[in-house]
Amino acid sequence: MTNPFFPVERESRWRRTRRWFGRIWEKLQPGPEARRHAAWGLLVVLFILVTAIAAVVPLGIGAWFDPPAAFIIMLIISALVGLLVVIIVKLTTLIPRFFSWTGLLLAGGIIGAFSLFIPPPMGPLLGAVVAAGEAIFAAAIGAVTRWDFFEAPPARKSGIIALITLGVALNIAGVCWLFQPGSDDHLVPPPEDTTAVRPLDLPDPGAAGPYEVAELTYGSGVSRRRPEFGEGAELQTETVNASPFTKGSTGWIMRVRQWLEGFDMEHVPLNGRVWYPRSAGRFPLVLMVHGNHNMAEDSDPGYAYLGRHLAGRGFIAVTVDENFFNSSFVGGPERENDARGWLLLKHLEVWRKWNKSEGNPFQGKVDLEHIALIGHSRGGEAAAIAGAFNRLPCYPDDAKETFDFNFNIRGIIAIAPSDGQYSPAGRPTPLENVNYMVLQGAHDSDVSIFVGTRQYQRVRFHDDRYWFKSSIYVYRANHGQFNTVWGDSDWGWPTGLFLNRQPLHPAADQERIGKVFMTAFLEAALHENLAYVDFLRDHRRGRDWLPVDHYVTRFADSTRRLLADFEEDVDLTTAARAGARLAGENLDVWHEERVTFRSSGSQENNAVSLGWRWAGDAPDPARVPGYVLRVTAEQVAELGLDDTSRLVFAVANPDEKVPEEDDTTGEAPVDDGDETDPSSIEPSAAAGEKAVEKGESDTGEKAAPPDMTLQLVLDDGTAVSRPLSSFRRLPPVLKSQFTRLPPAESLFGQAWEVCFQTCEIPLAAFRERNPSFAPERLREIRFVFDRTPEAVILLDNVGFAK
Repeated sequence: MTNPFFPVERESRWRRTRRWFGRIWEKLQPGPEARRHAAWGLLVVLFILVTAIAAVVPLGIGAWFDPPAAFIIMLIISALVGLLVVIIVKLTTLIPRFFSWTGLLLAGGIIGAFSLFIPPPMGPLLGAVVAAGEAIFAAAIGAVTRWDFFEAPPARKSGIIALITLGVALNIAGVCWLFQPGSDDHLVPPPEDTTAVRPLDLPDPGAAGPYEVAELTYGSGVSRRRPEFGEGAELQTETVNASPFTKGSTGWIMRVRQWLEGFDMEHVPLNGRVWYPRSAGRFPLVLMVHGNHNMAEDSDPGYAYLGRHLAGRGFIAVTVDENFFNSSFVGGPERENDARGWLLLKHLEVWRKWNKSEGNPFQGKVDLEHIALIGHSRGGEAAAIAGAFNRLPCYPDDAKETFDFNFNIRGIIAIAPSDGQYSPAGRPTPLENVNYMVLQGAHDSDVSIFVGTRQYQRVRFHDDRYWFKSSIYVYRANHGQFNTVWGDSDWGWPTGLFLNRQPLHPAADQERIGKVFMTAFLEAALHENLAYVDFLRDHRRGRDWLPVDHYVTRFADSTRRLLADFEEDVDLTTAARAGARLAGENLDVWHEERVTFRSSGSQENNAVSLGWRWAGDAPDPARVPGYVLRVTAEQVAELGLDDTSRLVFAVANPDEKVPEEDDTTGEAPVDDGDETDPSSIEPSAAAGEKAVEKGESDTGEKAAPPDMTLQLVLDDGTAVSRPLSSFRRLPPVLKSQFTRLPPAESLFGQAWEVCFQTCEIPLAAFRERNPSFAPERLREIRFVFDRTPEAVILLDNVGFAK
């Protein structure tokens, strides 16, 4: 009987809901048997992971010993990580125990295995997901094997069978996904540049040369892992002391490496493999050096394709062994990139000696007046360091280490180089009076920013000889395929399984790209066949030599004289050459900025940002946007302009939007000059023809790259105009997708790199348009933005060259 004075309190809906979930939670709790089966499942997964990694990751101990040693090391690391997880969970009482302590240990080991090769947070997160999923899968399999499974309620049996089915499907799908190459849906279609460009009448630099090729090796005989540089070497060399350049590289790590290699940093070998023409005569010398990689997987054989090719075309090509500076499973030497560069010069000393030695097979065969260095990755930076050290009297970090090199290094090629691994005297590496080339792939997952552009910009020419420098950005190239050992996986095994390899060129095509550009450079720099400079100036003149792709190129030579490089001060109206003036008209964006990489690091270069917007088929004649560079008669006389001169400048598309009208951050300064009225910037006759190029269309289609009109104005006000697109179309924004894990793309920053394209316009083309055009009377250079209704561009390095 209910007491009216003490009514029963009704249970709230919240409490009922909590009780219901509590009952479900209790039913889902696995018992000891399920936990044991889950642990067995995790053990199987961990064994597969460790075995797969150990089977293909060399340690350098020996072919028979590497796999078991790697297996043991991986087990130890996994056990330590698993123990750490057990301790953390043991101390964290708020986390329910779904696993036994053994299961937690194994789950931690799986997380550790993933974390070793995939950077956080993706590595630990993927490891946790795999561990949890496989544990549930194994527990479900274990439940089926129990004698009482068939006596369980139908719902329970159905749930277990569903989990097993799902586990099988997910495991099969996961393995299939891992071995898929990825997607190329993000690729920008191949260029359709119909600009008329006259092909060069030159032999294809990527074709085989006329010389029969011979091969030999030389070495110091101390490399335990490299018999080809010991007993198998035709020529013997002395070891050198690299310890002054690897300071701080001591301790047990270096002792283990010494045991693996057979020598220490005080007795570094000079090892190399040589390809040379089997013919009488003297031939230029080219040294090639790799970058950082697994020390146990030798990198120097990866340039055999290039060495044979160069020897067939009349060069002595040497691939240099510097694997002993590379990383290993125990670590590597510290701050070693200066040692890499110094060692190249020690190799050159050997070649200088051999060239004068009686009875040496290379006596009198080496043209030491024409030497080039090629480096890849850290080796690319090392080649520049060698170029800097070559002319120094001593080591910048220690004057006790004296230098006396002074080789005739005429060319340096850097393939996807690092920059700043070593800074002489704390400064960026300088290079002067040497031909220079840098190659970079837009799908490089190792050196994912075009950091080599900084060294390109630091190359200076100031003597009386002719020098040039070239930069090539290849859209569908990666880091590794310029080296046949490294291949299409820039991250190695097993991390490379997560890379997006579908967009890449086939290996043979990327090797051909390297051969074509590097051989053309060497023909010009060492054989002094300067006709190939025109290919480096404009790759379209040899487009039949190259696979179809986007190539963004920069070029400069010692004839270039800059008027504006935007480095001199913070005044928007002043230029690099004293007395020259800059002005903007009717611009929505006008400011100078420090150019950044995709990941926001500085390119160590300033440029001017220019943006505009107009509506309709053509801009209002009274408000045509433009940018003006004004020069004096004295400056023009100093430049010596004539019909052989070229207007040069660099443009980049930063893929930015013009600010809205109420956004004051994009306001441009007002030109207060009195030389030209703003309305004097006139639209070209073809203005409005390209109105369809405005931004992104309403249908979401990608906009075409910006176009503009170039106007040269004489002292009497005569203006001669030519559209930029009649000479070159600017490249589109080239977006990359490095991995097949969208969240991991944030590791690389934005999807594209800001890359400048050099444009060269012959002044003779303006005389063709107007016979009265006289370059010596030039007073203004105008960039008239009348052909694309809306865009933002970066402009840099405006000047003239011969």
